[in-house]
Amino acid sequence: ERIQISQDTMHAVVVDTITGYESVNYLVSARTGQSLIVNLDSDNLGSYFNLFAPGKIPGEDRAMFIGSTEGNQFEESYLTDGDYTIQVYIIRSMARRNETANYTLTLRVANSEETGATK
Repeated sequence: ERIQISQDTMHAVVVDTITGYESVNYLVSARTGQSLIVNLDSDNLGSYFNLFAPGKIPGEDRAMFIGSTEGNQFEESYLTDGDYTIQVYIIRSMARRNETANYTLTLRVANSEETGATK
């Protein structure tokens, strides 16, 4: 699913639910020199997101950010042009129990100097 970032506010919010082994892949575009901020808020402590650089494919390539080890907030400046993939999922031990996660995914794309983000 492609996430359209509002040109007025430069952010977007997605509210959704996943259960068990489901995952959702979202695409968001960024340009060279921009910052990307991604935050996942969920009612299930076993839900996370991975972030893949342009051209990288979930299930085939390594993520540039792995939520289960790095947390549920990502912020980085000086991105390269392209579509970034955000994969929301539930960790295996909880997915096996067919648990559900209601989540809110918040994204912000901005010029790096606007966010104060670092590389």
